[in-house]
Amino acid sequence: MAGVMTQVTTRGSAAAGGMDIAVRGVRRVFESHRGPVSVLEGLDLDVEAGDFVAILGPSGCGKSTLLRLIAGLDRPDGGQVELRGAEGTNTTSGGGIAYVFQDAHLLPWRDVLGNVVLPLELMGQSRRSRKTAALAAIEKVGLSEAVDRYPAQLSGGMRMRVSLARAMVTRPRLLLLDEPFAALDEITRQHLDEELRALWRESRMTVVFVTHSTSEAVYLAERAVVLSKRPARIVRDVLLKLPSDRPKDLRGTAEFARETAGVYAALEEGEILP
Repeated sequence: MAGVMTQVTTRGSAAAGGMDIAVRGVRRVFESHRGPVSVLEGLDLDVEAGDFVAILGPSGCGKSTLLRLIAGLDRPDGGQVELRGAEGTNTTSGGGIAYVFQDAHLLPWRDVLGNVVLPLELMGQSRRSRKTAALAAIEKVGLSEAVDRYPAQLSGGMRMRVSLARAMVTRPRLLLLDEPFAALDEITRQHLDEELRALWRESRMTVVFVTHSTSEAVYLAERAVVLSKRPARIVRDVLLKLPSDRPKDLRGTAEFARETAGVYAALEEGEILP
């Protein structure tokens, strides 16, 4: 079932744990006024259940396209995307997927609670159970005092917290995020990165996060997958050698600088590859 397409796509029932992702030979071509444009060509990618993977690459290389293919919001012209739940069952046709877009896309006529509870309404949960779950999700993103505020009364950072709560309320096994914090100021962005990392450590869902920021990718993820310019292929798949517990002052350490430099070098390589 398609869920809240403006913000969160929830297919099937939510469950604990993560999903495995297997992308095999995926090809995606778009038509333009100049003819066909190949965005992805024979791309392979594996993500293990419970992993946190950041996707980086040049603008227009196909990062968002790849994310939409994984979500099932688009179809490949070749190859396949397969999702498997933590228990090993095939979940290609549905099951616990949430998608957060670049814009919060909150419903302006609904307050914070009303926006967060919406996916559970669409899933047919009882009024009492969905309110309890929504309030818990709102508390986790630090918005308990704003449950009755409307989007116009919220800052950009607060609106993105509502977006995260609305994605997390379904307890997804797979969370896909397409540059959700890109428009925010640096301090707010870092705070939200810290909250997202904490939510992942608590739930151990699978997370795929598209970003242009090397420092954001290194702070958040366990792996950084760097794509070339289109048609995109993987330039480097970097296992980030940082501790699981990542306090905010980690960003000022030599090890953080080393990992960030490695990812940046891969990005530069992706820009010049034919």
